[in-house]
Amino acid sequence: MKAILPHAIFIGFTGTPLLKADKQKSVEVFGGYIHTYKFNEVVRDGVVLDLRYEAHNIDLALTSPERVDQWFAAKTRRLTDIALVKEQRDY
Repeated sequence: MKAILPHAIFIGFTGTPLLKADKQKSVEVFGGYIHTYKFNEVVRDGVVLDLRYEAHNIDLALTSPERVDQWFAAKTRRLTDIALVKEQRDY
């Protein structure tokens, strides 16, 4: 866009990276902030609900390991042996 419209003004609405490949934040691409609206401010204003997280340990029981193995085999049947070993190691 900047190459096509070199004299245009661009505005970004986030501080997160724009693309995974370049890892630039919007302030690095668009310049300084015009205005900020922080999370605690939007909660106070009633624009969004507060984010609450409670960690819970949940006991899980695997009732059918054979079905899990069948599903995994079906999903990984086209992988090479090396890729399959890596996939199994990641789980």
